[in-house]
Amino acid sequence: MDYPRILLEQYIRMGKLIRLIEASIVRYAVSSHCVYGVERSTIQQAEKLAKLAQRRDKYLMFKEAVRDTLKKLHKEERLLLILTCVRDVDKTEVSKQLGISRRTLYRRLDSALNSFAKFLRQQGYDEQWFEENFGCCEWLKEIQQEA
Repeated sequence: MDYPRILLEQYIRMGKLIRLIEASIVRYAVSSHCVYGVERSTIQQAEKLAKLAQRRDKYLMFKEAVRDTLKKLHKEERLLLILTCVRDVDKTEVSKQLGISRRTLYRRLDSALNSFAKFLRQQGYDEQWFEENFGCCEWLKEIQQEA
Protein backbone atom coordinates (compact mmCIF):
# COMPACT_ATOMS: atom_id res chain seq x y z
CA MET A 1 0.00 0.00 0.00
CA ASP A 2 1.30 3.43 -0.91
CA TYR A 3 0.30 5.04 2.39
CA PRO A 4 2.44 8.21 1.95
CA ARG A 5 0.56 9.04 -1.25
CA ILE A 6 -2.79 8.23 0.40
CA LEU A 7 -1.93 10.59 3.27
CA LEU A 8 -1.20 13.38 0.82
CA GLU A 9 -4.22 12.75 -1.39
CA GLN A 10 -6.61 12.62 1.58
CA TYR A 11 -5.10 15.61 3.42
CA ILE A 12 -7.75 18.13 2.33
CA ARG A 13 -10.53 15.62 3.01
CA MET A 14 -9.38 15.33 6.64
CA GLY A 15 -10.14 18.99 7.35
CA LYS A 16 -13.68 18.55 6.09
CA LEU A 17 -14.17 15.34 8.07
CA ILE A 18 -12.87 16.98 11.23
CA ARG A 19 -15.31 19.88 10.86
CA LEU A 20 -18.22 17.48 10.25
CA ILE A 21 -17.35 15.39 13.29
CA GLU A 22 -16.98 18.49 15.47
CA ALA A 23 -20.42 19.66 14.35
CA SER A 24 -21.81 16.21 15.17
CA ILE A 25 -20.23 16.34 18.62
CA VAL A 26 -21.86 19.68 19.34
CA ARG A 27 -25.27 18.57 18.03
CA TYR A 28 -25.11 15.32 19.95
CA ALA A 29 -23.93 17.00 23.14
CA VAL A 30 -26.77 19.53 23.20
CA SER A 31 -29.48 17.14 22.07
CA SER A 32 -31.89 15.80 24.61
CA HIS A 33 -31.92 12.24 25.83
CA CYS A 34 -34.84 11.50 23.52
CA VAL A 35 -34.31 12.01 19.81
CA TYR A 36 -36.83 10.74 17.26
CA GLY A 37 -38.60 8.80 19.98
CA VAL A 38 -35.49 6.83 20.95
CA GLU A 39 -34.42 7.36 24.52
CA ARG A 40 -30.75 7.30 25.44
CA SER A 41 -29.19 7.14 28.83
CA THR A 42 -26.54 9.61 29.91
CA ILE A 43 -23.98 6.81 29.63
CA GLN A 44 -25.02 6.02 26.06
CA GLN A 45 -24.80 9.67 25.14
CA ALA A 46 -21.36 10.02 26.78
CA GLU A 47 -20.10 6.87 25.02
CA LYS A 48 -21.24 8.20 21.65
CA LEU A 49 -19.55 11.54 22.31
CA ALA A 50 -16.34 9.77 23.33
CA LYS A 51 -16.34 7.70 20.11
CA LEU A 52 -16.88 10.80 17.99
CA ALA A 53 -14.10 12.65 19.81
CA GLN A 54 -11.76 9.70 19.38
CA ARG A 55 -12.47 9.60 15.65
CA ARG A 56 -11.93 13.34 15.37
CA ASP A 57 -8.61 13.02 17.20
CA LYS A 58 -7.41 10.32 14.80
CA TYR A 59 -8.17 12.54 11.83
CA LEU A 60 -6.41 15.45 13.54
CA MET A 61 -3.39 13.20 14.03
CA PHE A 62 -3.54 12.26 10.34
CA LYS A 63 -3.62 15.91 9.31
CA GLU A 64 -0.82 16.92 11.68
CA ALA A 65 1.38 14.04 10.47
CA VAL A 66 1.08 15.25 6.89
CA ARG A 67 1.52 18.93 7.77
CA ASP A 68 4.55 18.32 9.99
CA THR A 69 6.18 16.06 7.42
CA LEU A 70 5.58 18.52 4.58
CA LYS A 71 7.31 21.21 6.65
CA LYS A 72 10.45 19.06 6.79
CA LEU A 73 10.73 18.89 3.01
CA HIS A 74 12.64 21.30 0.84
CA LYS A 75 10.41 24.11 -0.45
CA GLU A 76 10.42 22.81 -4.05
CA GLU A 77 9.54 19.26 -2.98
CA ARG A 78 6.74 20.54 -0.77
CA LEU A 79 5.30 22.66 -3.60
CA LEU A 80 5.45 19.76 -6.01
CA LEU A 81 3.64 17.40 -3.63
CA ILE A 82 1.00 19.96 -2.74
CA LEU A 83 0.26 20.73 -6.37
CA THR A 84 0.22 17.17 -7.68
CA CYS A 85 -1.01 15.08 -4.74
CA VAL A 86 -2.93 17.39 -2.42
CA ARG A 87 -4.56 19.74 -4.93
CA ASP A 88 -4.53 17.22 -7.79
CA VAL A 89 -3.42 19.77 -10.41
CA ASP A 90 -2.85 18.22 -13.84
CA LYS A 91 0.79 17.23 -14.22
CA THR A 92 1.07 18.95 -17.61
CA GLU A 93 -0.07 22.17 -15.95
CA VAL A 94 2.37 21.70 -13.08
CA SER A 95 5.28 21.13 -15.47
CA LYS A 96 4.33 24.34 -17.33
CA GLN A 97 4.04 26.33 -14.08
CA LEU A 98 7.44 25.11 -12.90
CA GLY A 99 9.06 25.43 -16.32
CA ILE A 100 10.25 21.82 -16.45
CA SER A 101 9.60 18.88 -18.73
CA ARG A 102 7.11 16.19 -17.75
CA ARG A 103 9.96 13.72 -17.48
CA THR A 104 11.78 15.99 -15.02
CA LEU A 105 8.51 16.52 -13.17
CA TYR A 106 8.02 12.77 -12.69
CA ARG A 107 11.64 12.33 -11.55
CA ARG A 108 11.30 15.15 -9.02
CA LEU A 109 7.88 13.93 -7.90
CA ASP A 110 9.28 10.45 -7.28
CA SER A 111 12.16 11.95 -5.29
CA ALA A 112 9.79 14.17 -3.29
CA LEU A 113 7.52 11.20 -2.47
CA ASN A 114 10.54 9.20 -1.33
CA SER A 115 11.66 12.07 0.91
CA PHE A 116 8.13 12.44 2.28
CA ALA A 117 7.93 8.71 3.05
CA LYS A 118 11.38 8.77 4.70
CA PHE A 119 10.43 11.69 6.96
CA LEU A 120 7.14 9.99 7.84
CA ARG A 121 8.98 6.86 8.95
CA GLN A 122 11.51 8.90 10.94
CA GLN A 123 8.64 10.43 12.91
CA GLY A 124 7.08 7.03 13.60
CA TYR A 125 4.36 7.32 10.97
CA ASP A 126 5.06 4.05 9.19
CA GLU A 127 2.73 1.67 7.42
CA GLN A 128 1.95 -0.16 10.67
CA TRP A 129 0.89 3.13 12.33
CA PHE A 130 -1.26 3.93 9.32
CA GLU A 131 -2.96 0.51 9.31
CA GLU A 132 -3.55 0.54 13.08
CA ASN A 133 -5.15 3.98 13.03
CA PHE A 134 -6.95 4.04 9.70
CA GLY A 135 -7.17 0.45 8.45
CA CYS A 136 -10.80 0.14 9.55
CA CYS A 137 -11.94 3.41 7.90
CA GLU A 138 -14.47 3.04 5.11
CA TRP A 139 -12.79 5.68 2.93
CA LEU A 140 -9.53 3.69 3.02
CA LYS A 141 -11.34 0.50 2.04
CA GLU A 142 -12.86 2.36 -0.93
CA ILE A 143 -9.42 3.60 -2.01
CA GLN A 144 -7.98 0.09 -1.78
CA GLN A 145 -10.84 -1.31 -3.88
CA GLU A 146 -10.32 1.36 -6.55
CA ALA A 147 -6.59 0.60 -6.82
